[in-house]
Amino acid sequence: MYKYIALISFYVRFFVLPNPFKSFQNGIIINYIAEPIIHAVTFGIVGLFYSRRSNSSLGSFLYFIFYCINICLIQLWALVGASVIAAMIITLIYLIILFWVVSRVNEF
Repeated sequence: MYKYIALISFYVRFFVLPNPFKSFQNGIIINYIAEPIIHAVTFGIVGLFYSRRSNSSLGSFLYFIFYCINICLIQLWALVGASVIAAMIITLIYLIILFWVVSRVNEF
């Protein structure tokens, strides 16, 4: 099951999801620089919900979901432009929701 989820995740991430930095002048270069950071952040978020080596299918699925969420957040930040306040509000709302979900999951 893990191989199928990983394959679908790979396909969607590389061929379906847009480059969130394409609106910038050097969007492809920025994407190559930012991709390891996005990966590390997504990997860290998944670690809040998933214990390593416990269920690889679940881990792969969670990585895919949170990667999509993070890309959507970057797209949203690009829409608000240079508004630091709007970006901070978006980030704060995301963190509040994330930590609320983590607290609910840890209750079980």
